[in-house]
Amino acid sequence: MEVRNVSEVEDGILLKGSGHRIHCIIPESLEEGRLVEAFEHLVEEGRNLLDGAEVVIDLQGRPLSIDAWEAILKHLILPGGMQVVAWLSNDPATQALLRSAGMILENRQRVSKPPQSGCKALMLPRSLRSGQKVEADGDVIVFGNVNDGAEVYAGGHICIWGRLQGLAHAGCTGDEKARIAALSLEAVQVRIGSLYSVLDRGGPWWAKPAAVAVQNGTIVLRSMDAF
Repeated sequence: MEVRNVSEVEDGILLKGSGHRIHCIIPESLEEGRLVEAFEHLVEEGRNLLDGAEVVIDLQGRPLSIDAWEAILKHLILPGGMQVVAWLSNDPATQALLRSAGMILENRQRVSKPPQSGCKALMLPRSLRSGQKVEADGDVIVFGNVNDGAEVYAGGHICIWGRLQGLAHAGCTGDEKARIAALSLEAVQVRIGSLYSVLDRGGPWWAKPAAVAVQNGTIVLRSMDAF
Protein backbone atom coordinates (compact mmCIF):
# COMPACT_ATOMS: atom_id res chain seq x y z
CA MET A 1 0.00 0.00 0.00
CA GLU A 2 1.32 3.41 -0.90
CA VAL A 3 1.54 6.45 1.32
CA ARG A 4 -1.61 8.44 0.77
CA ASN A 5 -1.87 12.17 1.42
CA VAL A 6 -5.62 12.60 1.85
CA SER A 7 -5.76 16.31 0.98
CA GLU A 8 -4.12 19.65 1.63
CA VAL A 9 -7.06 20.63 3.87
CA GLU A 10 -5.82 18.14 6.43
CA ASP A 11 -2.35 19.70 6.46
CA GLY A 12 -0.73 16.44 5.39
CA ILE A 13 -2.64 13.75 7.33
CA LEU A 14 -1.23 10.52 5.95
CA LEU A 15 -2.52 6.98 5.65
CA LYS A 16 0.47 4.73 5.22
CA GLY A 17 0.35 0.98 4.70
CA SER A 18 2.65 -1.11 6.87
CA GLY A 19 2.16 -4.84 6.38
CA HIS A 20 -1.48 -5.60 7.17
CA ARG A 21 -1.92 -2.38 9.18
CA ILE A 22 -2.55 1.26 8.33
CA HIS A 23 -0.41 3.99 9.87
CA CYS A 24 -2.46 7.18 10.41
CA ILE A 25 -0.17 10.17 10.96
CA ILE A 26 -1.79 13.24 12.54
CA PRO A 27 0.80 16.02 12.20
CA GLU A 28 1.28 18.28 15.18
CA SER A 29 1.25 21.22 12.76
CA LEU A 30 -2.50 20.70 12.30
CA GLU A 31 -4.23 23.19 14.60
CA GLU A 32 -6.46 21.64 17.25
CA GLY A 33 -9.41 23.74 16.16
CA ARG A 34 -9.29 22.10 12.72
CA LEU A 35 -9.10 18.49 13.87
CA VAL A 36 -12.84 17.79 13.58
CA GLU A 37 -12.99 19.11 10.01
CA ALA A 38 -9.86 17.17 9.06
CA PHE A 39 -11.11 13.89 10.53
CA GLU A 40 -14.53 14.21 8.89
CA HIS A 41 -12.87 14.69 5.50
CA LEU A 42 -10.52 11.80 6.18
CA VAL A 43 -13.34 9.41 7.11
CA GLU A 44 -15.43 10.46 4.11
CA GLU A 45 -12.60 10.00 1.62
CA GLY A 46 -11.05 6.91 3.17
CA ARG A 47 -14.10 5.02 4.46
CA ASN A 48 -13.52 1.93 2.31
CA LEU A 49 -9.90 1.83 3.40
CA LEU A 50 -10.45 2.44 7.13
CA ASP A 51 -13.57 0.38 7.84
CA GLY A 52 -12.48 -2.69 9.79
CA ALA A 53 -8.79 -1.96 9.29
CA GLU A 54 -6.10 -2.31 11.96
CA VAL A 55 -4.75 1.20 12.50
CA VAL A 56 -1.79 2.70 14.34
CA ILE A 57 -2.44 6.35 15.27
CA ASP A 58 0.67 8.53 15.29
CA LEU A 59 0.25 11.79 17.24
CA GLN A 60 3.86 12.89 16.68
CA GLY A 61 4.67 15.52 19.31
CA ARG A 62 1.11 16.73 19.88
CA PRO A 63 0.08 17.06 23.56
CA LEU A 64 -3.17 15.12 23.93
CA SER A 65 -5.77 17.50 25.38
CA ILE A 66 -9.35 16.57 26.27
CA ASP A 67 -10.66 18.34 23.16
CA ALA A 68 -8.13 16.60 20.91
CA TRP A 69 -8.96 13.21 22.39
CA GLU A 70 -12.72 13.76 21.95
CA ALA A 71 -12.13 14.77 18.33
CA ILE A 72 -10.07 11.63 17.64
CA LEU A 73 -12.64 9.37 19.27
CA LYS A 74 -15.89 10.90 18.00
CA HIS A 75 -14.83 12.04 14.54
CA LEU A 76 -12.15 9.51 13.55
CA ILE A 77 -12.14 6.20 15.45
CA LEU A 78 -15.89 5.61 15.89
CA PRO A 79 -17.22 6.81 12.50
CA GLY A 80 -14.23 5.35 10.66
CA GLY A 81 -15.02 1.84 11.90
CA MET A 82 -11.34 1.15 12.44
CA GLN A 83 -9.62 -1.03 15.02
CA VAL A 84 -6.88 0.97 16.75
CA VAL A 85 -4.15 -1.55 17.60
CA ALA A 86 -1.45 0.85 18.80
CA TRP A 87 -0.47 4.49 19.31
CA LEU A 88 2.69 6.49 18.66
CA SER A 89 3.67 9.71 20.44
CA ASN A 90 6.82 11.74 21.00
CA ASP A 91 5.25 13.71 23.87
CA PRO A 92 6.12 12.25 27.32
CA ALA A 93 2.88 13.45 28.95
CA THR A 94 0.80 11.95 26.16
CA GLN A 95 2.73 8.69 26.41
CA ALA A 96 1.96 8.58 30.13
CA LEU A 97 -1.75 9.23 29.51
CA LEU A 98 -1.94 6.48 26.92
CA ARG A 99 -0.15 4.01 29.15
CA SER A 100 -2.38 4.89 32.10
CA ALA A 101 -5.42 4.24 29.91
CA GLY A 102 -4.14 0.78 29.06
CA MET A 103 -3.49 1.73 25.44
CA ILE A 104 -0.72 0.00 23.51
CA LEU A 105 2.23 2.19 22.53
CA GLU A 106 4.10 1.01 19.45
CA ASN A 107 7.15 -1.02 20.44
CA ARG A 108 6.20 -0.75 24.10
CA GLN A 109 4.50 -3.16 26.47
CA ARG A 110 1.39 -2.11 28.30
CA VAL A 111 2.13 -0.64 31.71
CA SER A 112 -1.18 -1.40 33.33
CA LYS A 113 -1.35 -4.98 34.55
CA PRO A 114 -4.50 -6.91 33.79
CA PRO A 115 -6.73 -7.70 36.75
CA GLN A 116 -5.87 -10.92 38.53
CA SER A 117 -9.18 -12.46 37.50
CA GLY A 118 -8.10 -12.26 33.84
CA CYS A 119 -11.16 -10.18 32.93
CA LYS A 120 -10.90 -7.96 29.89
CA ALA A 121 -11.31 -4.22 30.22
CA LEU A 122 -14.77 -2.74 29.79
CA MET A 123 -14.51 0.10 27.27
CA LEU A 124 -17.30 2.68 27.14
CA PRO A 125 -17.21 4.99 24.08
CA ARG A 126 -19.48 7.60 25.66
CA SER A 127 -19.92 9.90 28.64
CA LEU A 128 -21.90 8.87 31.71
CA ARG A 129 -24.75 11.10 32.85
CA SER A 130 -26.01 11.68 36.38
CA GLY A 131 -27.78 8.59 37.67
CA GLN A 132 -25.91 6.16 35.42
CA LYS A 133 -23.90 3.41 37.10
CA VAL A 134 -21.27 1.08 35.63
CA GLU A 135 -19.88 -2.02 37.32
CA ALA A 136 -17.15 -4.37 36.03
CA ASP A 137 -15.01 -7.17 37.44
CA GLY A 138 -11.92 -5.91 35.59
CA ASP A 139 -10.66 -2.54 34.35
CA VAL A 140 -12.99 0.20 33.11
CA ILE A 141 -12.01 2.72 30.43
CA VAL A 142 -14.44 5.56 29.72
CA PHE A 143 -13.89 7.52 26.50
CA GLY A 144 -15.77 10.57 27.70
CA ASN A 145 -16.78 12.32 30.90
CA VAL A 146 -18.11 10.82 34.12
CA ASN A 147 -20.50 13.57 35.12
CA ASP A 148 -21.57 14.50 38.63
CA GLY A 149 -23.97 11.88 39.93
CA ALA A 150 -22.60 9.06 37.74
CA GLU A 151 -20.77 6.10 39.32
CA VAL A 152 -18.06 3.72 38.10
CA TYR A 153 -17.10 0.59 40.05
CA ALA A 154 -14.22 -1.58 38.83
CA GLY A 155 -12.48 -4.60 40.28
CA GLY A 156 -9.35 -3.32 38.52
CA HIS A 157 -8.17 0.07 37.28
CA ILE A 158 -10.35 2.97 36.13
CA CYS A 159 -9.27 5.38 33.39
CA ILE A 160 -11.40 8.34 32.36
CA TRP A 161 -10.50 9.95 29.03
CA GLY A 162 -12.33 13.09 30.02
CA ARG A 163 -13.58 14.80 33.17
CA LEU A 164 -14.11 12.75 36.31
CA GLN A 165 -16.80 14.54 38.32
CA GLY A 166 -18.77 11.56 39.61
CA LEU A 167 -17.74 8.65 41.82
CA ALA A 168 -14.92 6.31 40.78
CA HIS A 169 -14.19 3.23 42.92
CA ALA A 170 -11.24 1.20 41.63
CA GLY A 171 -10.37 -2.15 43.18
CA CYS A 172 -13.88 -2.27 44.61
CA THR A 173 -13.46 -5.95 45.53
CA GLY A 174 -10.60 -5.00 47.86
CA ASP A 175 -7.61 -4.59 45.53
CA GLU A 176 -5.63 -1.61 46.84
CA LYS A 177 -3.11 -1.95 44.00
CA ALA A 178 -5.71 -0.62 41.58
CA ARG A 179 -5.39 2.91 40.20
CA ILE A 180 -7.58 5.71 38.90
CA ALA A 181 -6.52 8.05 36.11
CA ALA A 182 -8.40 10.99 34.59
CA LEU A 183 -7.61 13.72 32.10
CA SER A 184 -9.37 16.18 34.40
CA LEU A 185 -9.84 15.20 38.05
CA GLU A 186 -12.90 17.05 39.36
CA ALA A 187 -14.38 14.45 41.73
CA VAL A 188 -15.11 15.35 45.33
CA GLN A 189 -14.36 11.79 46.43
CA VAL A 190 -12.37 8.85 45.01
CA ARG A 191 -12.16 5.30 46.34
CA ILE A 192 -9.62 2.50 45.99
CA GLY A 193 -10.22 -0.81 47.73
CA SER A 194 -11.55 -0.08 51.21
CA LEU A 195 -10.01 3.42 51.26
CA TYR A 196 -11.48 6.73 50.20
CA SER A 197 -10.27 10.30 49.95
CA VAL A 198 -12.14 13.61 49.89
CA LEU A 199 -10.54 15.99 47.40
CA ASP A 200 -10.00 19.71 47.87
CA ARG A 201 -11.35 21.85 45.03
CA GLY A 202 -8.47 24.23 45.63
CA GLY A 203 -5.86 21.47 45.60
CA PRO A 204 -2.97 21.35 43.10
CA TRP A 205 -4.47 18.46 41.09
CA TRP A 206 -8.01 19.76 40.81
CA ALA A 207 -9.22 19.91 37.17
CA LYS A 208 -5.86 18.61 35.94
CA PRO A 209 -4.64 15.27 34.55
CA ALA A 210 -3.92 13.10 37.57
CA ALA A 211 -3.50 9.52 38.73
CA VAL A 212 -4.75 8.18 42.05
CA ALA A 213 -3.15 5.26 43.90
CA VAL A 214 -2.58 3.85 47.37
CA GLN A 215 0.79 4.37 48.99
CA ASN A 216 1.59 3.23 52.53
CA GLY A 217 -2.10 2.78 53.27
CA THR A 218 -3.06 6.27 52.08
CA ILE A 219 -4.59 7.50 48.84
CA VAL A 220 -2.20 9.81 46.98
CA LEU A 221 -2.52 11.95 43.85
CA ARG A 222 0.31 12.32 41.37
CA SER A 223 1.04 13.10 37.74
CA MET A 224 0.25 10.45 35.14
CA ASP A 225 3.88 9.56 34.50
CA ALA A 226 4.43 8.76 38.19
CA PHE A 227 2.64 5.42 37.81
